[in-house]
Order: sequence, then structure tokens, then C-alpha cells
Amino acid sequence: MQIDYKRDLNHTYVILQEEKEPDTASYQIRMLLTNAIPGLLDCKIGKMDDKTLFYYEVTSRQSLQSVFEQRSMGAEVLRKLFEQLLDLLEELGQYLLVPDGLVLQPELVFADANLENFSFCYLPGKQGHTGCFQKQIRELMEYLLPKLDHQEQDAVVLGYGLYREISAEIFSVETIQALLYQTGKEKKETTEQEGKERSREENPPVQMEEMRWEEREAEAAAENFFVEAEEEKDEGNWKNIVEAVICIGFLGGVLALRWTQAETVWYLVLGGAAAVVGIVSLALELFSEYQNRKSLKQKDGTWNPQSDTEQQGWRRDSSVEKEKTWEKNEEQENRKMHSLMELEGQEEDLFGKTELLTSPEDEGRAYLIPIDPIDLPLIPIERGSTLIGKLSAAADVILPYRTVSRLHAKLVSTEEGDYLLDLNSRNGTTVNGVPLMGETKRKLEDGDDISFAGKKYRYKAGEKNRN
Repeated sequence: MQIDYKRDLNHTYVILQEEKEPDTASYQIRMLLTNAIPGLLDCKIGKMDDKTLFYYEVTSRQSLQSVFEQRSMGAEVLRKLFEQLLDLLEELGQYLLVPDGLVLQPELVFADANLENFSFCYLPGKQGHTGCFQKQIRELMEYLLPKLDHQEQDAVVLGYGLYREISAEIFSVETIQALLYQTGKEKKETTEQEGKERSREENPPVQMEEMRWEEREAEAAAENFFVEAEEEKDEGNWKNIVEAVICIGFLGGVLALRWTQAETVWYLVLGGAAAVVGIVSLALELFSEYQNRKSLKQKDGTWNPQSDTEQQGWRRDSSVEKEKTWEKNEEQENRKMHSLMELEGQEEDLFGKTELLTSPEDEGRAYLIPIDPIDLPLIPIERGSTLIGKLSAAADVILPYRTVSRLHAKLVSTEEGDYLLDLNSRNGTTVNGVPLMGETKRKLEDGDDISFAGKKYRYKAGEKNRN
């Protein structure tokens, strides 16, 4: 089987050609061309030199070989891959398409940027090879085993469990489904158990008892607060009653003297008694107020607004709150002024100094230097691989432009040199104006002009790569 790549204006295609010329009028090819089967890449047929070519659109997708070239595979990604593969087998059965037509080579199984959805190629000409699907899935699993994250126990258990079931003499899809379900269920139960244990650690029973005790204490304090307020209210009512009785008694005495036509001296006696009672009552009220004010003083002689608020019962003095807020804001402003004064004191030491952005040992590194627009980020080329795109969760270098794909291109640095390959981006990657096709690596030379969807860079080779 021959594999090629082709690119038009906004799309990338992988082209497959089978050794034996297929019958384009066959049922399988008609089903493939006239239906959008979930899990399969969109397919078209073309003719060249009397050869039938199958075009599969892979725009914005990456092959498993490219994704896991420099990284390991976890249990969740492996589970999603095989779950979607089994779902595809059911879809193929509904269209009466045999699974032997699937192509499971790592370079022809494609994933999206988030590794959430996987897509497969279906080549009808392969259907004549009996047992082809079991052989391919075993070879795919043999390729993935070294790529597993061996620090993750779930990935190792699931990976080698799948390989054992796939390598059995009697291959059964049901056993793989059962294994995926069982490992997924165990993972869910483990996660839930860990969540419960973490919750117990964060909120131990002793702490819960303390919280309940504090709540009961707060409720009791609230009850006492309302009871004291009612007592104060009752005390005020008794004072009002006494004053009312004195006034009524005074008026009654005046009327009685008027009706009996008593002498003026009795009026004076009664008025003097009422005046004495009023003065004594006023003195007692002032003395009581003085005692209350004195109890609200702190030991250092300053005013205690919190005690004043508590003495008010139902009311809360808004002026006290304003004073507290003003004091808090004043403290924050003092801190800011203090920080500014410290910076001003250091300004003379910092002025005029120049700091190096790179260390001396970085001077021999290779870079992609931004050309147009000039505010593009400088891209240092690290040993290994560097992903370029606009997906912040996956790319190493973020180019936040609409024309740039989520995972657009990849830089690969080795002892032999630095290489660039396009990750089937929608708007393409060029080197010196020549588009990169598919996932083919292009070795970079010092001074090469590179464009990621029109965002231009120039390659500056490191000292070790210069001739």
C-alpha cells in the first residue's frame, strides 16, 4: 500500500493506493462514498494513470505516530481509542462492511488536538485479506505498549490486559468490551473512594464537633442578646410609667386645690414637691447614663465601639461602621505608600542597569526569530519536540491567531539538526515559500524563511548546526 499526502487551499489529504485495483462499482465502495460513517475519515476517489486513489481528509488532525513520538500514552487516552474503535465496528456492521477494510497503522490513525476523538481510514480493497483486522489490531497494540506511561498503574494494567485478549487464539470483541468496562468501573470506584477519603481528611469528625459546638454557642449568644434587649426595653417602659404617674398626680393635685378653693400657699407647696421629684428623677437618669458610658470605656481610656453597639440592642450605629471602614482604608493606603517609598528608594540603584535576557550558554542555541508581524513570540528550539499552535492546553508555543490551527506545526531538534513538519494544518506551513506536505520532516538551514499561516519567522541555527 502506497501512502502520499496532498494539500489544496485549505485542506490536507492522505492518499492511499492499494496494490490490487479495486472495483469502484462494488457495494463497499458505494457505501463508503455515499455515507458519513461516524469514526471514519471522509473519503473521495480519484484517478491518476489509470490507478484508483482514495483521498482521506485529515485537516487539523495528527497521526498516532506523530502524537506519541515524544510523549507517553495514559490510560484514559488508550481507553478512548479502543472504545471508539469498538463503536466503529458496530457502525460497520450496520452498513454490512467487514472490519478487515480498516487501516490500523499508527501513521494512519488520526486524533484531534485534544485526543478526544479518533478517526480511521477504511480501504475497501483490503477486505479480501482474511484475518487482517486481528493482525492489524495486534500490531497496533504492540506499537502502543512501549508508548504507555509506565508510571501510571492503570495504563499498564489496561494496556497489557488488552494485548493479552487481542493475542488470544479466539479473538472476541465482547472480551475487550468487558475489559474496558471493568477497568473503567474500577477507576471510577477508586476515584470516588479517594474523594471520600480526601473529604474525611479535610473535615475530620473532631472538627465537625467543634463546628457544631461553635454553632450552638452562637445560637445561645444570640438568644441572650435578644433577652437582654427585651429587659432593657422593659426597664425603659417602667421609667416611662413612673414619670406618667408623677405628672398625673401633679395635675390631679392642682385640680383638687382648685375645686376646694385652697389658699395660694398650697399651690406653692405642691409645685415645689413636683419640682423636687423632677430634679431627683433627672439626676438619677444622668447618673445612670454616666455609669453606662463609663462601662463602655476601655482600660486605656479609648472608646469601645463594639461595646456601644452591643448596648444599643436592636440598633447598630452606622457611624461606628464608617469609622472602622475608614481606619481599614487608611491602613491600606499607608501600606501602599510605604511600598512606593521603598521602590523609590531602589529606583536609583536600578536605573541605568541592563540585564541579559539569555544566559551566556544560551547564545549558541537555535531560534525562530519573528519577522512579520514583529510582535510574534521568539521561539527557542529545545532538544526534543516543540509544538506550535493556538491551543494553550497542548501547544508549547502559542500563536493566538485565527488563521493558525490549534496544533499547527512541530519542531524536532536532534543531534543531526533541526526539523520542521506541518501537522495537517488548515492554512499550511512553508519553508522558503515551499509548502510542507503532510507530516514529512524538512531539515532547516540557517536563514530559512518560515511561515505559519502567514506568520513569518527566520531560522537562526545554533553553533553546532552551522557549517
